[in-house]
Amino acid sequence: MSGIADVPAAIERIAGVLTRLGIRHAFGGAIAQNYWGVVRATQDVDVLALIPSVRLQDAVDAMQAAGFRARDAQGNEHSITVADVRASQTRYNLFAVWSGLVKVELFSPVLPLQHRMLDRARSMPWRDRTIMVTSPEDLVLIKMVFHREKDLRDIRAIVATSGDRLDRSYMTAQAAEVLDGEHQAELMRLLGP
Repeated sequence: MSGIADVPAAIERIAGVLTRLGIRHAFGGAIAQNYWGVVRATQDVDVLALIPSVRLQDAVDAMQAAGFRARDAQGNEHSITVADVRASQTRYNLFAVWSGLVKVELFSPVLPLQHRMLDRARSMPWRDRTIMVTSPEDLVLIKMVFHREKDLRDIRAIVATSGDRLDRSYMTAQAAEVLDGEHQAELMRLLGP
């Protein structure tokens, strides 16, 4: 595999693994952005996934069987281990697996907002199947939490393409829980009237 052209295959494989195991998940990042905002290319895949500890070995085995590998700090591929996954989850609240050059980051939900994101994920068409995708409202909210310039650009794109369909009352209520006053006001400006 090599780069952007292989992202769809990585999405297909990780969606298959998580769905077969019954693991609640939602694609976020650029994948979700492509559904709700302006389409942009990506070389990685972000997935919010609630993998219970008792299912971690099953998940590791299924990812390995699907061709995913881990990488060390020097970029050398190796088998995925439960110990490495747990260490990464503890330190970063995520772990990464690789499919060739495509990195798949599996984020552990730690914020109440992230648990709501899983509850509100939408089943969206993907090739000949469906995948679970973060809702546009939750994507906007999590991007406001991260508040990087690229996130603000993404929010503007989502508002421009989905503006009237966004559930502003939900976003306002959730913003009060996850954003400080300054960022709440900024979100309201971005959402417009």
